Amino acid sequence: MSTKFAKTHSVPLLHFVIKPDNSENIKYCLRKYFKWSKMSPKYFISDCALNIFNAIYELFKDNEEVKLFWCSLRVIRALRSNREKFNGNDELFNKVLKKMNYLNYARSFDETTCNNIIKRIKELISDNKELSEYFEKQWFNHEQQWVVSYKPKDVPLTNNISESLFRTVKYYDFGGHLHMKFDYFVFLLITKISPTYLVTLNNDITLKSEVKLPIVINNTPVPKITPKLEVIYEAKQKLKSLSKLLMSGKVNVKHFITFVEKIPEKLMQIDRVEQEMFNVVRRSNATDETKIDIYGQISDFINQNDPHTIFKGYKNFMLEIKGKYHLEWL
Repeated sequence: MSTKFAKTHSVPLLHFVIKPDNSENIKYCLRKYFKWSKMSPKYFISDCALNIFNAIYELFKDNEEVKLFWCSLRVIRALRSNREKFNGNDELFNKVLKKMNYLNYARSFDETTCNNIIKRIKELISDNKELSEYFEKQWFNHEQQWVVSYKPKDVPLTNNISESLFRTVKYYDFGGHLHMKFDYFVFLLITKISPTYLVTLNNDITLKSEVKLPIVINNTPVPKITPKLEVIYEAKQKLKSLSKLLMSGKVNVKHFITFVEKIPEKLMQIDRVEQEMFNVVRRSNATDETKIDIYGQISDFINQNDPHTIFKGYKNFMLEIKGKYHLEWL
């Protein structure tokens, strides 16, 4: 979950992992977060999954000021993914899709116009019982979440900003790793990703001067940022900027390659060494509690030493860890 203020960065607020992905578990995580943060949301923009809707609705049903809207892009994607319900009638599907696009994106349409379009959709699909039931359950029962006439003008039609931020966290910050162990996921979140975003937020002059964000700016101590993390942060920001310029054709590919080649090789080697050390511990016979303790010691070793000391001493460091905890490398 994230938020976005005018003229500022996207701000990540909450990252939770739940199983099963049902409304009760989502509601539990949201309740814990808002109780801790003492923040009161005004709008939610989410995809159109009913488990998310039910969680937010149940949590804030006594607060009429909190509104939940569905991302227009996700609504259209959901409709496209259920195309088989039209039983191969492409003409009908295209007619309904066109009207659904109007309902999602036409800011100039008032409530009366939108109601007439909905009425027409119902007429078009009336001969298909399964399709009518699907539209009634998924869409017509939740018109206030997705029909454009219900959305205030200052509310974005999509949650693309949050989705983009989530992709950055998932594929860039976490490296796109599949089946990552939960203890290692939490460790990376606390020691690597959170400090990096706190650097971004605390360097955002607009955010600090115009927006009250007590959780990020005032109450939460900013972790000590090591020189290594500063280099990583700067390299990431420059790579993102250059990537955008490259995609838009505003920078020569040769310049982009030149910058990439200048990223310190030792920094990349340090990351490989650190990953190797983590992998050894993960495959050991240590308990989960011990692993988390060792992860912290590895992080301190990496962050508090220069590259020469790391490359020369990391194997001896791991042997000391092995003896200290009586471990077996598997």
